[in-house]
Amino acid sequence: MHADIARWKYFDNVSMADRERGFALVHGEDVAGFIGLIPVEFSNGSRSIHGCWACDWSVSHTVRGAYGLQLLNAAQRSSDATVALGGADVTRKILSRISPTCDGSAGLVFRKHVTLSGIAMALKRRGVLPASLQLGSLNRFPIPRFRSYRNAVNVSQGLEHIRHDSLSAISSEGKFQPSYTHADLEWRLLRCPGLETWSCETRHSEASALAWRSRETPEEWKAALLVSAGSEEAISDCIECCLRLIEHQGGGSVNTLVSRVDKAIISSLAHAGFRRLDFEYPLYNLTSASSQINTVARLSYLDSDIYYRFA
Repeated sequence: MHADIARWKYFDNVSMADRERGFALVHGEDVAGFIGLIPVEFSNGSRSIHGCWACDWSVSHTVRGAYGLQLLNAAQRSSDATVALGGADVTRKILSRISPTCDGSAGLVFRKHVTLSGIAMALKRRGVLPASLQLGSLNRFPIPRFRSYRNAVNVSQGLEHIRHDSLSAISSEGKFQPSYTHADLEWRLLRCPGLETWSCETRHSEASALAWRSRETPEEWKAALLVSAGSEEAISDCIECCLRLIEHQGGGSVNTLVSRVDKAIISSLAHAGFRRLDFEYPLYNLTSASSQINTVARLSYLDSDIYYRFA
């Protein structure tokens, strides 16, 4: 982890100064293990639970003993609900054995190629095209889309068009979901080193979206949909606006993460030409309280620490 990322991630407390951010295992004069925590509120409209996302869990091979579990126990005691989303293969194997409950397909990933550069990048990763191939101006050639706006959509760089209604809305299913403030989003997407973020919202705040990229990989984008009481038409308008924005900014492809229970969003993504990938994000409930939020709505790339990872 780069030093600037570590400083931002664990020492920049703009929106969570009173919450625990992690625990370290000190062996002699060295840090031999660590588990990071990102505070989050889970709400279902009638009840809120103080929780945290566990991340960056690791122990050096130079120490022996159950220190990894000790770090995890410390994380479990730090909040009412400790949960983990995804993780490296080794972490997934361990958590699947020790978690009281696990939703193996909680988060679904969808991808849409916006320009020819997105298709070219995918083919290069699969070895179909040589990595050295340059398409020149063809990179910016857009993939045709056949939908126009039905509702007015506002667009801006930053978070100007993300309102309180979009952040506080509860899904119609009444399930627990992550709840974020404007300050939480500012910390994730504006204060994080190397990210550039845009926002768009339908005129009546029925649906809004965030789209962002890393300056190191400007052709690859991530997006998150924030839905209040929006119809599928309003959601689709927001998605189309997001795609046009990414195309205009020179993006090649965009990925978005959606909870498996958010059927309206999934349907709108399918209609917009997004393809579901085989990769899924499991949700691990690591404390007894978090078993109450076993099925989570409104999951997105804003959750855990996956918003800044583009590798």
